[in-house]
Formats: sequence, C-alpha cells, structure tokens
Amino acid sequence: MLIVWNLMCGQYLGVLAFVSRLLGYLLYITKQEPYRLTSDQLGQQAEWLAARFFMRRGYSVLAHRERLQSAEIDLILVDHRVYPEQLMVVEVKASRWKTGLPHRRFTKVKKQRIELAAREFVRRHRLNNVFIRLELVTVIWGKSGVFPALTRFCIGRVAM
Repeated sequence: MLIVWNLMCGQYLGVLAFVSRLLGYLLYITKQEPYRLTSDQLGQQAEWLAARFFMRRGYSVLAHRERLQSAEIDLILVDHRVYPEQLMVVEVKASRWKTGLPHRRFTKVKKQRIELAAREFVRRHRLNNVFIRLELVTVIWGKSGVFPALTRFCIGRVAM
C-alpha cells in the first residue's frame, strides 16, 4: 500500500513541476520577455523532481527542507528495499546550464555539515541503530528549461 502511495505522490510532484515549468515557458514565448526563475524557485522544483525520482523507486519521503542547527537537509528518505530500512539524506543541487556542473558546488565543508545535520536529525528523533546514506542529486534544466536531466551521486555513509 505504501508503494502505491509513493507512486501516486511521485506522479503528482512530477506533473506539478512539469506544468509549472511549461506554463512559465509558454508565458515566456507569448510575452517575449526573458523567463527566469529565482534560485529558490529553481531549487524547490529540483527538490520536487528528486523526491519524485526516489518515490517512483520505492523510497518514502520522511522530511523535506528539514532545518537543523548544523545545516538544512533537502530530503530525508527511507529506503524500504533493504532490511533493516535505511535513511538516505539527499542534497539537491540545480543549474540552468550544462556547463554549470552543480556537483562541483558540493564541497567537503558542505558534506561535513550534512553529516552533522544527519546525526542531529537521528538524535532529535531518537532513532537507534540507523544506517544513513548520503547522496547528491544534480538537476540540470538544459536549454529549453522544460525537460531536466537528473544525476545521482553516492557521497558517503554515516554509521550511528
């Protein structure tokens, strides 16, 4: 039942992100004005697409844009495909251009802050013996801005 729910939510998020980008692009064509999303809007749509990507693969979204003292975690997911279930902390980076290489903006310092935030999340919610995977997802919108390319990188593990 949970997998069906994830699939339905993933479809909804994907359609929502696609329609909002398509409407913005159509408005750009009709008005002949440059169409630009703010960096926050671009990041939020990239997070929606990343959440949809993982939900369609059997993960559940536990938290979205979780603000902690160490850092903000974009997505916290539960991997139901393995036993015992694992948490996956996902950092999402977005770019408008292929040459932007958003994965290069993920520095060693940022990784350390995400690890601290993951540990803080586990302590705050009193989760015991949890295995945490850290992943980076990059979303590149491309020239048209309608069909993004999503790439996933494993960046580490945190044992609790």
